[in-house]
Amino acid sequence: MERPFENRFASKLYDARDVEGKAQREVFEVVQMLEGLLNDIPGFIGIDPFGSTVKGYGSDADRSDIDINILVDESSVAEGDEELGGGGSENRKRKALYARVKRDIALVAKMYPQKISPSLVFINEKKNSLYIRNHCMQLCNPVSWSDFTTLNDIAQLFRRVSGKKIGEYRQRLVNEIQKVPIHEREIMVQLMAARLVAFEMLNWNKIQKRRNWTNQEEQDNFYLVKESREQLWEKRIHSFLEKPDQEAPLEEEKDLKDS
Repeated sequence: MERPFENRFASKLYDARDVEGKAQREVFEVVQMLEGLLNDIPGFIGIDPFGSTVKGYGSDADRSDIDINILVDESSVAEGDEELGGGGSENRKRKALYARVKRDIALVAKMYPQKISPSLVFINEKKNSLYIRNHCMQLCNPVSWSDFTTLNDIAQLFRRVSGKKIGEYRQRLVNEIQKVPIHEREIMVQLMAARLVAFEMLNWNKIQKRRNWTNQEEQDNFYLVKESREQLWEKRIHSFLEKPDQEAPLEEEKDLKDS
């Protein structure tokens, strides 16, 4: 018997089902196809699927999009490449990259009824490393929690990213984090988990609408889910700190084989 959405959402970080529990395999098929098309782009790191279609609250009635982040090394765009428009300005190279991604998505979109909504995310390794080295003590001081932009970028690399190079980027990131004293490192893990959940909970109103919760149910579920998902993200991040070159197995992929 399929568990209610709120139980699944509180116990699994990724769950390719709609809000009623119906399997949504298409999102991973789309990711695999796009990854194959984008692999030859200089600086391409991987694809990060997010949103309702991989979090268990998609809806056929609302025609949920397949939301993906396409991660690219910012230095490769700044340096330029013939594939991305040669040696022109950085702005021109980024426009060329957007055009290339749009073209490949159009090819994949012909095979699926859902709209594919991509966002380009540029990863700046030097900036991330400097942030960890120079601002860890400030980061771990609750009084100084004001600038989360770089922390969000760092945390994103611990999401479910599909790509040949993501392991290399995680390894270098983990090497920097491992240099942080244990106490501060643990606080950093907690903060990253909290930021990942804060991003997810931006869609809480959409979830509430699709589940038709009462106000009390919504309030009770919010705190249950928030705390549970923060613990799940902390566990996932810790797993990469121990083995950065290994992607943790996706629970929903095993589940969906027999759906």
